[in-house]
Amino acid sequence: MDGLAEGAMGPRSEHACGDFTLNEAQVRAFFANARRVTMRDIHDDDDLGFAPCIVTGWFVWEGQRARFEINPFRVARLSLQDGNVLMLACQGECEQSVLGTEADRD
Repeated sequence: MDGLAEGAMGPRSEHACGDFTLNEAQVRAFFANARRVTMRDIHDDDDLGFAPCIVTGWFVWEGQRARFEINPFRVARLSLQDGNVLMLACQGECEQSVLGTEADRD
């Protein structure tokens, strides 16, 4: 991943959005450990979903410039330069690598 840039968008008043941020290391951990999912996977999994707030940015993914959007449910939309769009999810060990343990957050 080269050229990582990030920002945050969306209303912070939503319950899931209040303190949602990711730093560069967390974004890198997300993409290093996330798995590809379909919209059906997201729909069928109660732990995945969408929120009105996202962390956004761009980086190089498999040789292509890509724009990412990651939401608080650790679902990402990755828009590649060639027009393809990938959906990725980060759960279990991936989520732990991004967020750390509860003790790390306190």
